[in-house]
Amino acid sequence: MQICIVCVANYCRSPVAEKILQKRFGTKFKIISAGIDPFPQAGMDIRSQEFLEENNVAFSLHQPKKITKDIIEKSEIVFAMDHLVLINLNNLFRGYQEKIKLFNHQTPKTKLTDPYRMEKKEYLKIMESIKEVAHHIEI
Repeated sequence: MQICIVCVANYCRSPVAEKILQKRFGTKFKIISAGIDPFPQAGMDIRSQEFLEENNVAFSLHQPKKITKDIIEKSEIVFAMDHLVLINLNNLFRGYQEKIKLFNHQTPKTKLTDPYRMEKKEYLKIMESIKEVAHHIEI
């Protein structure tokens, strides 16, 4: 079963969620990430890399990629990192709404705001929230 996590740029949040879920579930699921409008360069935000390292979550060079109909079709579940991403996915991929859910749908009070322009302290709070949601998510 393939699961895809989607954020805006596939640069900050979704790569972290992808790696945390990969660590949690191992090879039970194929877990990937993508973005609505992916960041144009390879890698992920350095703060995301540091967060993964500090939490002993393995990662390799990340290549941001665009969410496509093919990815949607191959995925059993598509997790949107926030409401804006959810709306975009539902508008872009009509007919697939039953697959698309908020990443935090089981913990709706947890906010997963795009941290790209945030100061490091606030950025890391979002990363901790992603980790917390990832550890409670039921697939």
